[in-house]
Amino acid sequence: MHRLMCIISAILIYLLTVTLSGQTISADSLTIDAAVIKAIENNPGLKILREEINALESIKIQSGLIPNPEFGIEVENIFGDDEFSGFEGSEITAIISQDILLAGKISKRERVAEISVSLAEWDYEEKRLELITSVRKIFLQALLTQKLIEKNNELINISEEFIANLNERVQAGKISPAEVSRAKIILNSLKMDLTRLEAEYFTSISKLESLIYDPGMSIKSLKGTIEYTLETPSYDSLLFQLADHPALKRFESEYGILQAIIDFENSKSIPDLTISAGYRRHNGINANTFVLGASI
Repeated sequence: MHRLMCIISAILIYLLTVTLSGQTISADSLTIDAAVIKAIENNPGLKILREEINALESIKIQSGLIPNPEFGIEVENIFGDDEFSGFEGSEITAIISQDILLAGKISKRERVAEISVSLAEWDYEEKRLELITSVRKIFLQALLTQKLIEKNNELINISEEFIANLNERVQAGKISPAEVSRAKIILNSLKMDLTRLEAEYFTSISKLESLIYDPGMSIKSLKGTIEYTLETPSYDSLLFQLADHPALKRFESEYGILQAIIDFENSKSIPDLTISAGYRRHNGINANTFVLGASI
């Protein structure tokens, strides 16, 4: 089931990448989907986990194979006395031996490797979801701050125009200069809020850039909307989805690998069978024979 989830996730990411391939992920039009894709592609932790999964897949393939046969050559009755002084009376044996693993050692060893892959996949999925959550959270914070800065700038422009009109009315003697002073206090408050919002925006953008982990990208503005319809899921649906949480699935795989290791270690109590076959040359009598053997 977890592999199907990983495959579906990979397909969705690929389709989203194709959709955005015609768009340049630039500093002026960074969307939340583009930020998530870029962060997944560049995250060092995810890259390491992907390499670990590939390595474990290779180990799994190797663990399902039978041991390699062994080839050896043995020379007897050489460099002795009389007729054994040279190679005249020697015996040369070439033999091939093959270990046969009993008690299902290969399948049990392969099971250990298979669950190791599953464990690494759940680690990757958990890390990926954490990264997506962090990127989306910080992106929305930065986007909200960006929109507040835009609204604040509009209010400042309106306030400055309003103060200019008030100055004209003061010069005309229609209102008191105190009205201008009160309007300037409001303007100064708006400018202070703008400075604070710009600092918050800079902090959020810095965090977002660190998550995207692309030294060549400098984010200037964000593109998107913060309007959405909130539908509170039911308790039963949340409980049902909780069973598929990567953290819980990882514990299932961890328990499974411990049980698989126990089964594999128990199988080692049964010795393996080794069979051999070979060719022997008797130089002393100028004859050839074959050799067969089995050991346990």
